[in-house]
Parts: sequence; C-alpha cells; structure tokens
Amino acid sequence: MRSLITYTAIAALTALPLIAEAQGKGNGNGHGNGNKPQSAQQNGGGHGNGRGNGNGRGNGPKHGDANQRGGNNGNGNNRAQDNEGQANLARIAAGLAAINGVIYLTPDVDFATISDADLAGIANCPPGLAKKNPPCVPPGLAKQDVTFDEWTGYDADALRGLFDDRWTEFGPDEVDRQPTNLTQNEISEIFGIPAAPDGQRYAVVDGRPVVLSAEDYDRLITINSLATRPTYDGSVPIATDAVLTQEQLIARYGLPELSTGQNYSVLDNQLIALPDQSYDLLQLIRILGAV
Repeated sequence: MRSLITYTAIAALTALPLIAEAQGKGNGNGHGNGNKPQSAQQNGGGHGNGRGNGNGRGNGPKHGDANQRGGNNGNGNNRAQDNEGQANLARIAAGLAAINGVIYLTPDVDFATISDADLAGIANCPPGLAKKNPPCVPPGLAKQDVTFDEWTGYDADALRGLFDDRWTEFGPDEVDRQPTNLTQNEISEIFGIPAAPDGQRYAVVDGRPVVLSAEDYDRLITINSLATRPTYDGSVPIATDAVLTQEQLIARYGLPELSTGQNYSVLDNQLIALPDQSYDLLQLIRILGAV
C-alpha cells in the first residue's frame, strides 16, 4: 500500500485544478447523466457531466453549480464563472503548502473551499479540529489563547521548541511502560514505506505514520502508558490508517461520550483516551514526525 501521507498530499494538491474546473466550467457542452454521488465524489464530488468544456467531473454538492446536475446541457457564457473558479483556486493554493510531500496549512487558508477529505491529509490540523474555534489548534493550546495564525505560523523549529517546553511542563514521573502494538515491519507494510532510518522508529498516530528519534519514541511510549483504555467490544476492527474525528471514533467503535477535557485517539491500532495536555503532545508528535 502506498504511503498515506504521500497519497493525501497528492490528493489535496491535485484536487485544486478539479475544483477550479468544476467551478469555472460549469455550464459548457458537457453530456451525461448524474445521479452517481459516490463516483462523483471520488472525482471531486458532483452529479456532473463529463466531457469537453462541460462540467468536467465537477464537485456538485460542495463546489458545483445548480446547473451541473442530472442531464443538463448548458451552453451559456462562462467567463464570470471561470474568473470565480480561478479566484477560488488561488485562495486554496495560498492556504496550503507542500513540504516533503506532506500538506500543511498557512494562515491564508479558506476552509470553505477545502473538503473534509482533504483536511484529513493536512499535517498540522488534528482530526476534527478544522471547524473548531480557533481552527486546528489542539485544545490545550487553544485554552492558552494560541490563535490559528500563530499555530499555522510555527515552523518546524518553533514546533519543536513548543513540544519540548510543554514536555518539560508535563514532566511525568516514572510510569509502568506500555509498548505500542504494531511492529516496525507491520507499519512499513500497511503504509508502503521503507524501513525506518537507523536510530529511528515508526509509530502511527491517528492514521498518520510518524518516524521518531529514540527520545521522541520514548516520550510517545510514556503518553501511551498514561492513557486510559476506553470500553470497546472489539466487534469492529481498528482501522490503523483511518483519520477519524472524535465523533467518528465514537460512532464507529461504539465508544462512550467523552467528558470535557478528554480526547480519543488511535495509537498504532489501539484506542486510547487522553486529557488535553497529553493529547496536545501526541498531536505535536504527529506533526513533527509526519512521514
């Protein structure tokens, strides 16, 4: 299986011209019958028409146009829509940056133009936090008044400093160490990635493989050891490579509702529950180690 990170990075970037095409070429000479929402969504959404300068596998529900549905044979003048589509494309491109094949947000991001599926592949937006206020900021940091602009303005060095400072504050005593439960070979096989470099180890945090130094891996084990294990009957297998929000985790695995200040996560293929402070540290590891 190919690397999830590479796949989602490519998906987020290649979605941009599709979105622009859906928005900018909505009423051309396309043909076809819509009403296939699943395949349409895989191609960018909509009930669109597919050829020439038509509706171009467009994004009906999220990015499309009322005239893109069903068997419409539009033949209007589309210059205004072209300009609007290009403007939307420019806004999205300004709000994303690709670094080593991993997508990151910038303060210019326009969430209205990015699908939930693409948001799942963005490194510095923990699952389900894109629509929070402030967006994407881990809950403990949000309580400390860290803004979206500050969060997305952190470079790798600043994130490392933030993680190290917060780890010092965290300062757990000795714990009964609980190892993660996927082998290095299993992680490589699941995500189609080569063996980790010498001196480093893989783990999987909320559907994203990370590669960690010995020190950071030890910290990850500490977080895992302090986590609680929610009641889970095992009837639904844990999806190691799925990026799920808190609500999706609860619904998929039949988990109890969380109390304030608690968060679910999937570490390797274990369900865990963490207070905000530990969850923030885990998400920082997810960003800093993203493969």
